[in-house]
Amino acid sequence: MGSKKRNSTFIKDASVFLVPARSLVSSEDQFHLIQEKINRANCRRGGIYGSVIFFMELMLVFFLDLPRIADASHDIVLFRTYFYLHVVLAVLSFLFSVISYLLLKRKKRVCLSFEKVVPLVFLALILLVLSEVALLDLQSNGQLVVYTSSMLIASLLCLIRFPWNGLVFGVPFLAFLSGLLNLSLSPSVLLSSLVNGSVIFVASILISTFMYRDYFLHRLKNLMLEDANRKLSHLATHDPLTGMGNRRFFEERIERELHLVSRYQQNGSLLLLDVDHFKTINDTYGHDVGDKVLKMIAQYIRKEIRDIDLSARWGGEEFVVFLPSVGKDAGVSVAERLRIRFEENPIVMDNLVIPVTVSIGYVSLSREKDLLFDEVFKIADGALYEAKNSGRNRVVSRFL
Repeated sequence: MGSKKRNSTFIKDASVFLVPARSLVSSEDQFHLIQEKINRANCRRGGIYGSVIFFMELMLVFFLDLPRIADASHDIVLFRTYFYLHVVLAVLSFLFSVISYLLLKRKKRVCLSFEKVVPLVFLALILLVLSEVALLDLQSNGQLVVYTSSMLIASLLCLIRFPWNGLVFGVPFLAFLSGLLNLSLSPSVLLSSLVNGSVIFVASILISTFMYRDYFLHRLKNLMLEDANRKLSHLATHDPLTGMGNRRFFEERIERELHLVSRYQQNGSLLLLDVDHFKTINDTYGHDVGDKVLKMIAQYIRKEIRDIDLSARWGGEEFVVFLPSVGKDAGVSVAERLRIRFEENPIVMDNLVIPVTVSIGYVSLSREKDLLFDEVFKIADGALYEAKNSGRNRVVSRFL
């Protein structure tokens, strides 16, 4: 029973690699973000791959090809061909490394397609030249080590999705087949080389597809985890009804704001707002309408304050706002503007006109000694209590 379960899990996991990568993501932006990470990974890996080949080819040119060419007793045509191919490989790999480095160090984002195509073109060209080197090896010593190793290493190193990997590995494979058929080989060696070359080609396609999808799925899981963490963080610090910050959000940030007021003798203003007769609104129109009223109130508050101001739903029908670097005169003006905004703009919804007013407790902060939020809030709450008891729809101010 356990074996069947493991097999079904394996088949389910393996089937993911048959689904188009674009269909696994929830948006085009998510796909492009993952593709950009894949392109950068290819540039990093391509730069390393090109650097290694460059230094290997330089060593082959100076310590193997040139001495052989200088020795007239050897096949000068064969070794000159090796020399030219190694020089071409050195140049291509050097350019591959330099371009990969420049793409990684770019300050501005370039075209996503350009970042994707350039490494693949250079890789295909390098594999093409290596396939020609493999044909020389096959003719001279009957080995396919260069062709086999270069194709497999490239498939493990570079992240290429299907059908692009078919082009990258198909070009050198076709060149290898074409050259192989033109060589004077025995039928057994020709057949063996054809089979081995074809197997390596198919293996390269499968390996590169697997490597791409594995990396893609890994990045996708990371993005989904980051997105889930952002949503959890937002839920923990924001009110789900109004979208404003909640009590926790406000308390985490207000201490720093009060510290700046005390340390640098800056100004600050704290407003505590309470919706007048909110229970009557709920009893008269229902809680659904009451929720919509709270949403509209939150929108009004956000429209009347600055982006740098701190606001939150404190609880129930209470809202709190902190205005950094706002003195008492400007702070009183903001509080009065908010009060008048609600008084003169009744909330209209579903053919209902609902008059809404707010009472505001206002505290102006400007002094050197440390300010504790609990103390400041208690003063603002006392001012709000006085505003409610003296007739509502008014601002009561306190100055520290």
